Amino acid sequence: MASIKLNGEVVHLQPQAREDFLKLSQVVYANMKEERGVDAIIAQVLFDARSKDAPLDSNVVQTCLWALSDLGVRDLSLNLEEKKIEVRDAELTDMRRGDCRAYGTANIESGRAYIGALSNVQQRRIRINGEIVRAFPQPKEEVEKVIKQIEANRLLNEDILFTAIRAIGAFIQQGKNMESPEYRAAVEIAAGLGVAEIVIDTANNKLILRGLNEHNAAAMVLLQGGDHAKVQLIRERLRKLAEKMQELAGKAQEEQKANPAPIAIPGVVGSRRGKRRGS
Repeated sequence: MASIKLNGEVVHLQPQAREDFLKLSQVVYANMKEERGVDAIIAQVLFDARSKDAPLDSNVVQTCLWALSDLGVRDLSLNLEEKKIEVRDAELTDMRRGDCRAYGTANIESGRAYIGALSNVQQRRIRINGEIVRAFPQPKEEVEKVIKQIEANRLLNEDILFTAIRAIGAFIQQGKNMESPEYRAAVEIAAGLGVAEIVIDTANNKLILRGLNEHNAAAMVLLQGGDHAKVQLIRERLRKLAEKMQELAGKAQEEQKANPAPIAIPGVVGSRRGKRRGS
């Protein structure tokens, strides 16, 4: 039986409903901050519950302890009087890394995979023109606004992943960067679709996809309510795209074979070089 140490006492973990993990994930997502880890937020939820005398076998306490255990916490101390939380022992796990291996059928069905997905989102990054930038969740209204712009500019039969990259290119062309809410939203969207690295040459109107990240895409599918089948679908789609990149690499010069070849993308959003969807 799974267990975790809390204030020196071994607490055995009982199975919890998927809905309980979903509720916890919603609370965590709403309170995410760039400088604060997912485990810290969950520990605070646990602290608040214990401060209100929630017993160790209550749903909220058990769900928090499961989540912390999955994130690698082995020994935790809560000092209610001094209002202190201390992780005494922890290890690196697939959940903490936000790795796809944490999104197995059992974890998705139980709801525990939500925790790994949140950990992924908290750490998510993307490389743009050689610079690594944070792809942290942005305000819902800003993301929805940019999604509408992306959908409106999607070319006929174009993978939405490429449309999102073109949107980033358009914002760079407009002189926007990570200081811009729209730009940050576009970066979040692209990362959630699986974009890991892109090169944007606005002077020559060129956009190149250099890398993918299926862990990020799978996490986003989960947090949007996707089941195991949808997670597998997005992973397979990105793998096929990665295979295409490898195929292009095989046709390149010998020194380039070790790295995935870039995929060139049509011009930035706003270009009239292709038909829009529905036009």
